[in-house]
Amino acid sequence: MEGHGWKYWLLLVLSGLTGLNSPARGQGHGNVLIPRALDSLGIHENLARARILQDLDYYVALSASQFIHQDHDKSNNQVVFQHTLKYRFSLTTDSSFQFSNTLFQDLGFQFFFDSITQAHPDETTISTRLSLNLWKKLKIAFSSDITSQLLNGFEYITDLQGKAVRVMSSSFMTPLAVTWSIGLSHSWPRFGDLSLGVSSARFTYLRDAGIFDRLNADELYGIPKGKNKRIDFGLSMRLLIDKDLFKNAHWNFDLLVFKDFISPADLSLKNNFCINLTKFIKTSLQTKILFEKKISNSVRIENHLTIGISFHL
Repeated sequence: MEGHGWKYWLLLVLSGLTGLNSPARGQGHGNVLIPRALDSLGIHENLARARILQDLDYYVALSASQFIHQDHDKSNNQVVFQHTLKYRFSLTTDSSFQFSNTLFQDLGFQFFFDSITQAHPDETTISTRLSLNLWKKLKIAFSSDITSQLLNGFEYITDLQGKAVRVMSSSFMTPLAVTWSIGLSHSWPRFGDLSLGVSSARFTYLRDAGIFDRLNADELYGIPKGKNKRIDFGLSMRLLIDKDLFKNAHWNFDLLVFKDFISPADLSLKNNFCINLTKFIKTSLQTKILFEKKISNSVRIENHLTIGISFHL
């Protein structure tokens, strides 16, 4: 790739424009018309050797949930309607260059038995991975994750008269979290990969400045009142496992540890076991373990057991 890196970026653009002509799942590059000027640069040959994969998973379910150290610990009796969407596009050339982009949305509505209703979970993440083989399974890798919620989030507090009052505590891009890193990655075929970010950063942004007054807070998400953004530099480690355990069982594991140069390390762990009971019926057990000193001194744990309708394209 030395001296020709720009060709691969051009290849990515062309692949994105022609990706809809590719098979939804599998290998192919469609009937791509490449101008002679680009063909003379070798783009046609690179595209012909490229492997393009697209996957779409959609899941909708009713679930029972248990929460530990959450703001709504006062009632664990609830019903949750939840939908999960995951779309992944990946491109690989010559087994040396890999690019992937994943859109993941987890959106649910909690109906508490005391008539309180709120959106939870509400998380939309766009993840980008780009890597280049250095030696055997060792790669130089760049990754970024952009995370926000879509709907307004509310907290229920009790006023002086003992009534539950709804206060908006979050919204779209409040907060917005962007994490990116560049470093080394080691992969295990059909299992997962481990990445060490030797240069990493986390950017936090609050679009709605009124959140400080509504919550009567001097600091939120590590951002002091009067400001709306914060950036932290540090080191990161990420372990991703995506493996079929049996014919109808799948395991997905995502561990991210970020350590800046001042605060304790932040931890985000998502573990999900899925079993396909039939072609369209799936059950899953998802566990989330989160620790971020700027948000809470406690380790937050969520367990979700769901069964619902699933589609895969």
